[in-house]
Amino acid sequence: GCDCSGEVFNCPNNCSNHGICNHFTGNCQCTSPYTGPDCSQGGKTCPNNCTGHGVCNTTTGICSCVAPYTGPDCSTKNLTCPSNCNNRGTCNHQTGICQCNPGYVGPECGGINCQYNCSNHGQCNYVTGTCYCDPGYYGCYCESSSEERKAKINFLDTDENNPLTWGLFQLHGNSCLNSCSNQGFCDVQDSCNCFEGFDGSDCNKAMIKIN
Repeated sequence: GCDCSGEVFNCPNNCSNHGICNHFTGNCQCTSPYTGPDCSQGGKTCPNNCTGHGVCNTTTGICSCVAPYTGPDCSTKNLTCPSNCNNRGTCNHQTGICQCNPGYVGPECGGINCQYNCSNHGQCNYVTGTCYCDPGYYGCYCESSSEERKAKINFLDTDENNPLTWGLFQLHGNSCLNSCSNQGFCDVQDSCNCFEGFDGSDCNKAMIKIN
């Protein structure tokens, strides 16, 4: 006959009616998709197995996502940007990088960009948005060159005893009216500075000395 002297073990929770109890070991042999010591787990699966970015609750079928991932299957990355881009740009939540609005720069869009990049002739103060021009350049955006506006001056005669030619300059490339009629010099403000004895906006008037 049968040997019934062996000890019989019961399984926990009778395997929750989701498996077969091995009475010799007291262990459940769960029916798929149930798992666990009493086959009470694994009744539900989570979408996309939480995409590898979370833990699936097999009782509810809901993912518990690991930051910064969100969404039903934890597939959406939700990174935050530094200082929320100072409200001067848009946060890319996939990368956590600010996409700054025009006129602003920096990881947090906290800097004010200088217009025209200071014409590549200066340094930008991103706090104020002001250009600090390199030597020889000026203007709000360092767009002007002092050398370009300076007249190239050649002395024709420096004879102090000849009042007609003393200090006379020949100007090349200036932008003063009528080149100051060759009777004056053009300054960097494009204004004529007439020689002694001449007057007018272009130095074309001879001044007559009355004794």
